[in-house]
Amino acid sequence: MTSYAERTKLTEQAIIDFYRQREVRIIDYLEAAWRFRHRDEAERAVSLEDWAARRKLSGKYLALVSKTLNEAKTGAGYLKQLGVLWEAIPAPRKPAAFRRS
Repeated sequence: MTSYAERTKLTEQAIIDFYRQREVRIIDYLEAAWRFRHRDEAERAVSLEDWAARRKLSGKYLALVSKTLNEAKTGAGYLKQLGVLWEAIPAPRKPAAFRRS
Protein backbone atom coordinates (compact mmCIF):
# COMPACT_ATOMS: atom_id res chain seq x y z
CA MET A 1 0.00 0.00 0.00
CA THR A 2 1.30 3.47 -0.84
CA SER A 3 0.76 6.66 1.09
CA TYR A 4 -1.06 9.70 -0.22
CA ALA A 5 2.28 11.52 -0.61
CA GLU A 6 3.71 8.64 -2.64
CA ARG A 7 0.64 8.50 -4.91
CA THR A 8 0.79 12.27 -5.39
CA LYS A 9 4.47 12.10 -6.31
CA LEU A 10 3.81 9.25 -8.79
CA THR A 11 0.98 11.24 -10.39
CA GLU A 12 3.13 14.35 -10.67
CA GLN A 13 5.95 12.29 -12.21
CA ALA A 14 3.54 10.75 -14.73
CA ILE A 15 2.49 14.24 -15.85
CA ILE A 16 6.10 15.37 -16.14
CA ASP A 17 6.97 12.23 -18.12
CA PHE A 18 4.00 12.81 -20.46
CA TYR A 19 5.23 16.27 -21.41
CA ARG A 20 8.84 15.15 -21.76
CA GLN A 21 7.86 12.32 -24.13
CA ARG A 22 5.78 14.56 -26.39
CA GLU A 23 6.42 17.86 -28.03
CA VAL A 24 3.49 19.78 -26.59
CA ARG A 25 3.83 23.47 -27.31
CA ILE A 26 1.57 24.96 -24.67
CA ILE A 27 1.73 28.39 -26.32
CA ASP A 28 0.07 26.94 -29.44
CA TYR A 29 -2.85 25.68 -27.35
CA LEU A 30 -3.17 28.93 -25.42
CA GLU A 31 -3.17 30.94 -28.62
CA ALA A 32 -5.69 28.60 -30.29
CA ALA A 33 -8.01 28.84 -27.27
CA TRP A 34 -7.69 32.64 -27.31
CA ARG A 35 -8.36 32.87 -31.05
CA PHE A 36 -11.31 30.47 -30.78
CA ARG A 37 -12.76 32.57 -27.98
CA HIS A 38 -12.48 35.73 -30.11
CA ARG A 39 -13.23 34.28 -33.54
CA ASP A 40 -15.29 36.45 -35.87
CA GLU A 41 -18.91 35.88 -36.81
CA ALA A 42 -18.00 34.05 -40.02
CA GLU A 43 -16.30 31.33 -37.95
CA ARG A 44 -18.86 30.97 -35.13
CA ALA A 45 -20.13 27.67 -36.58
CA VAL A 46 -16.65 26.10 -36.49
CA SER A 47 -16.34 23.53 -33.72
CA LEU A 48 -13.42 23.51 -31.30
CA GLU A 49 -12.40 20.12 -32.76
CA ASP A 50 -12.25 21.58 -36.28
CA TRP A 51 -10.46 24.66 -34.96
CA ALA A 52 -7.78 22.39 -33.49
CA ALA A 53 -7.52 20.29 -36.66
CA ARG A 54 -6.91 23.40 -38.78
CA ARG A 55 -3.95 24.19 -36.53
CA LYS A 56 -2.71 20.59 -36.38
CA LEU A 57 -3.44 20.39 -32.65
CA SER A 58 -5.15 17.74 -30.57
CA GLY A 59 -8.84 18.52 -30.35
CA LYS A 60 -9.17 16.73 -27.01
CA TYR A 61 -6.28 18.65 -25.47
CA LEU A 62 -7.45 22.00 -26.87
CA ALA A 63 -10.92 21.30 -25.43
CA LEU A 64 -9.36 20.62 -22.03
CA VAL A 65 -7.23 23.78 -22.16
CA SER A 66 -10.13 25.91 -23.34
CA LYS A 67 -12.58 24.53 -20.76
CA THR A 68 -10.04 24.95 -17.96
CA LEU A 69 -9.28 28.55 -18.90
CA ASN A 70 -12.91 29.50 -19.42
CA GLU A 71 -14.00 28.01 -16.09
CA ALA A 72 -10.91 29.01 -14.08
CA LYS A 73 -12.37 32.25 -12.75
CA THR A 74 -14.90 30.23 -10.75
CA GLY A 75 -12.16 28.09 -9.23
CA ALA A 76 -10.06 28.69 -6.16
CA GLY A 77 -6.45 29.55 -5.42
CA TYR A 78 -4.08 29.46 -8.38
CA LEU A 79 -6.82 28.38 -10.76
CA LYS A 80 -8.87 31.46 -9.88
CA GLN A 81 -5.79 33.65 -10.39
CA LEU A 82 -5.30 32.03 -13.80
CA GLY A 83 -8.94 32.78 -14.61
CA VAL A 84 -8.51 36.44 -13.71
CA LEU A 85 -5.45 36.66 -15.97
CA TRP A 86 -7.22 34.83 -18.81
CA GLU A 87 -10.17 37.22 -18.60
CA ALA A 88 -7.80 40.22 -18.68
CA ILE A 89 -6.26 39.28 -22.04
CA PRO A 90 -7.85 41.62 -24.58
CA ALA A 91 -9.45 40.49 -27.80
CA PRO A 92 -7.45 41.17 -30.95
CA ARG A 93 -8.25 44.48 -32.62
CA LYS A 94 -9.00 42.54 -35.79
CA PRO A 95 -9.88 38.82 -35.67
CA ALA A 96 -7.13 37.93 -38.15
CA ALA A 97 -4.53 40.12 -36.44
CA PHE A 98 -1.36 38.73 -34.92
CA ARG A 99 -1.12 35.63 -37.09
CA ARG A 100 1.90 33.49 -36.34
CA SER A 101 4.05 32.35 -39.22
